[in-house]
Amino acid sequence: MWVINKQIQATSKNYSLKNFVAEALKKLGFSPVVWKREVALTRKKDILRFAKEIRFLDGVKISQKSRIWHGI
Repeated sequence: MWVINKQIQATSKNYSLKNFVAEALKKLGFSPVVWKREVALTRKKDILRFAKEIRFLDGVKISQKSRIWHGI
């Protein structure tokens, strides 16, 4: 079975850095999810807002093949 997840993710072995990123995102009004080594934005509204206000690195695109994300 394949599972496709849409998310923005930062991975760090450094516990303090991971928590700093999570807290910074929370202070900016996002709802990050924290796992063992990752901080991720998984909600559609957070991903869209991140794309609009913070931006992605040049060359990163949201696929136009997705039913949910089409036209973004």
